[in-house]
Amino acid sequence: MQFPNWANNCLECARASNRFEAAFEAPTSKSLQMKNFAKDLKDQTDLRIRELKSEITDPSLHAERALTIYLDALEKLRVFHRKYKFCSTEEEIHFFKEIKPQITREILFYGEVWRITASMPPEALTARRKFVRTELRTLRQYFARHTDFHRYIRSGSSYLDHLYFTRKHFDLRLVPDHFFLQADRTFSSSHDYILARLHACERLGTFLTDQIDKNQHERCEVSRQKWTGSKVGLIELLYALHTEGVFNHGKADLKEIAILFEQAFQVDLGQYHRTFLEIRARKQERTKFLNSISERLTARMDDADAR
Repeated sequence: MQFPNWANNCLECARASNRFEAAFEAPTSKSLQMKNFAKDLKDQTDLRIRELKSEITDPSLHAERALTIYLDALEKLRVFHRKYKFCSTEEEIHFFKEIKPQITREILFYGEVWRITASMPPEALTARRKFVRTELRTLRQYFARHTDFHRYIRSGSSYLDHLYFTRKHFDLRLVPDHFFLQADRTFSSSHDYILARLHACERLGTFLTDQIDKNQHERCEVSRQKWTGSKVGLIELLYALHTEGVFNHGKADLKEIAILFEQAFQVDLGQYHRTFLEIRARKQERTKFLNSISERLTARMDDADAR
């Protein structure tokens, strides 16, 4: 199921809405009536989501609009359900296991995306990664609380569907989620919400993992700096740091450090060995660059002390 957006006065939406009204009077079997309604509702919602996707790129605003669309779809489903009587237990199971969770999971997913994008620290990459990892931990905890039911669903089992997805078998011992205690029990089975939330959590896990990858990419982009000083000066610094043994406890190879410098500072050091020979051949001030940065740094500290 895709994620819709408001398409006000849309001709296709109007046609779909007309089909919704006609569904109650359609001279088809009741089972077919419910399937047709569900299909029309999905088609209408998918259309609105496609339009939303093309109009809005901001994740927070997109999630807010998509949430509104799915809440509207759930209300349409609620109105239909209020007037409809299931023909069989199998049809009721299908409704609470397949039809309703398709909408509820989108509401839960977009509601969380909206909250997460609004709450995520805006700048500090370390804080953002910590925030994302905390959210992922919360998802794992929810899966842990519903391990048996999640395993049941993923295995494709159906032998307990009459307990999980019908309303007449309500038993407090089968309700591990407090949400059901506040739900409309005429429009809820004991586990349709849990099923929808598990699906939403799976998608949220992917969304949050993508956020970590995005943050790491942004960190790499921010850390890439172009060396605009003297290339000879950078080679002088290269040899100085290698001599000081500051990389890998002094075990790093000079070539490895040179490659690191080239990648980090977007510069081609060329034949740095030959350049070093030229530095050694200087008649005066062989460590010209190092002396310069030492003097400048000292002057900066002196200036700061004087303020």
